[in-house]
Amino acid sequence: MKFTEEYVKVFGLWLGSKLKSHKNASIDELFKEFNDKYPPSNQRDHDIAFIKKVITTHGTVSCYELEAEASPCINSIGNTLLLVEGYLEEGVDTGTYVGGREEGLGYASYEELSDDVLSEIAEIMVGYEADCEKTAKRISD
Repeated sequence: MKFTEEYVKVFGLWLGSKLKSHKNASIDELFKEFNDKYPPSNQRDHDIAFIKKVITTHGTVSCYELEAEASPCINSIGNTLLLVEGYLEEGVDTGTYVGGREEGLGYASYEELSDDVLSEIAEIMVGYEADCEKTAKRISD
């Protein structure tokens, strides 16, 4: 089976978040666990499934709550930007900005987003999932 560069990148991010809790596992065991959770049908489907799984498991979250340096950009034309503002189970809340001023709010399903935006959101969700798991572990200790 051939894996895309993005799939390997997401696996690497996921692996980094699991090293402490799986310190005695082999790389093969870890890859099997990852592959079972997120089978690589194609990268786009994988990213959407992963994003939805994280949001379903840990709850909706905004870019503000994540203290993101920047929101993923869905589209830009001139000085008009369409940015992701929040992550929901089936899509994202969006904000339209003209010249830095918010002009409107909207919604886009994950299926409507480009592969690049989905990849960026998947990377953000890896960090969100890791933070949620660290918090849960700290609370349980």
